[in-house]
Amino acid sequence: MMITAAAAWGVGDVLIKSVFVVGVNLPFNLALLRLWVAILLYVILLASSRILKKLHVPWRNLILPFALGTTIAAFTAFFLSALALTTVASTTLLVYTSPAFVALLGRVTLKEKLTKSKLFGVALSLLGVGTVVGLPLGAQIFTSKHYLGDIFALITGLANSGMLIIGRMQSKVVDERITIFYASLFACLILTPIAVLVEGLNPLRLAPASPYALGAALATSFAFLPYLAALKRIEATKASIYGLTEPIVASLIAALALGEMVDLWTIVGGGLILAAALIVYGGR
Repeated sequence: MMITAAAAWGVGDVLIKSVFVVGVNLPFNLALLRLWVAILLYVILLASSRILKKLHVPWRNLILPFALGTTIAAFTAFFLSALALTTVASTTLLVYTSPAFVALLGRVTLKEKLTKSKLFGVALSLLGVGTVVGLPLGAQIFTSKHYLGDIFALITGLANSGMLIIGRMQSKVVDERITIFYASLFACLILTPIAVLVEGLNPLRLAPASPYALGAALATSFAFLPYLAALKRIEATKASIYGLTEPIVASLIAALALGEMVDLWTIVGGGLILAAALIVYGGR
């Protein structure tokens, strides 16, 4: 299930980048479109499953969906901003520093063991990050949009780790379909005032890229269902490893469909990050 979700996200990543390639640079409007499409799809799903009445839950059962919605809002905002500023390969690879964050946060929140192997994996992940962003070449990481995009991607990795941790903590008595509906709703409420302040709300400005935007919204909305279902069954660190399908799928499609070339430092740094993720999992 986690591999299916990651592959769907990989396809969605390229579609999102396609929106920016055609000249529509509205990451927050695109984020809201994704969330509203997701909410609509989840309502249809809940109605077809005849569990709409289960949306009425005690407020205490909404604490985790609200926390998940907060991390989804952060993830979405920074991830789309990163894709607008840097390549699909760099963005998705840097996001998958999340196993390192999960290893550290999982020790505190889920009492998962923090072994020497995991600590080595964290260190290797940081080395990979520095390589991807070009530090071996003396990169000044605040001097261009590309490096700002890399920083946003790293913040997305932290938000992704929060999603994994909170998703793992989700209530056993609340259906994951209910959880993701409320999480998407809370994320939408959080991002709407930000979008108004930063870009203004004008869905018609997305019209030139509407096929890509809707495709991305559908792909990423679909991905959340197997994602949360998997998190009920496997530990957060293991889930983050299965998620490594995303940067592989996204990078390959971006190279074929968008002509994005992956340089040597990205390949080397990406290899270090992926190796670090496997070491983190192996040290569980």
